[in-house]
Amino acid sequence: MALCVTAEETQLCRQPLSLHTPNELTRWIVGHCAATGHQDYEQTVRATVRAAPGAWQ
Repeated sequence: MALCVTAEETQLCRQPLSLHTPNELTRWIVGHCAATGHQDYEQTVRATVRAAPGAWQ
């Protein structure tokens, strides 16, 4: 997820939740910067993991 931290109303600058790849996220940031002039972003990387039974012994 990316969040524009340039704007006062950061809720309005969140990227769409349908972006899944780093390239899609980068394209959103570039497009948002071009459209708004906003330059500062906070990026959060999220991963899904599965723990196998007995793997923690």
